[in-house]
Amino acid sequence: ERNEMGDAVGSSQPSDPSLNVWRGSDDFAPQYNVNDGFTSLQTIRSVPESQLNDTKAQARKKRNVALKEELSSKIKAVKLGGGERALTRHRERGKMLPRERITKIVDRGSAFLEIGALAGGNGLYASDGIEDLPSGGVVAGIGI
Repeated sequence: ERNEMGDAVGSSQPSDPSLNVWRGSDDFAPQYNVNDGFTSLQTIRSVPESQLNDTKAQARKKRNVALKEELSSKIKAVKLGGGERALTRHRERGKMLPRERITKIVDRGSAFLEIGALAGGNGLYASDGIEDLPSGGVVAGIGI
């Protein structure tokens, strides 16, 4: 006699033997707990630990870390607001930079999610004689 899953009634073995690999693997055991202050939940990895530590995974991780660092450095450069010369010119005129103005008008405790920070970069306007145009010349985002 079999149940709706096709497993033999009274048997602890599933009808598909390949499921034992997944169900019985210690690689999928919870690695740590997540606690939001109210509930503590175990985190279960969807990829076995053995796959996370192989050479391909390590190469992917190394590449992703390098890409993250490159992205962070580009965003930092954009947030400088056009370089030291532009910053000095704004300060001499008694003006705040756009991101400083945004910081002043966003409600205290709220955040500003900037979008398009990398628009206009990587020589996008090179054919027009513009080497780089940080943020496409504007600061856009959502106050949250």
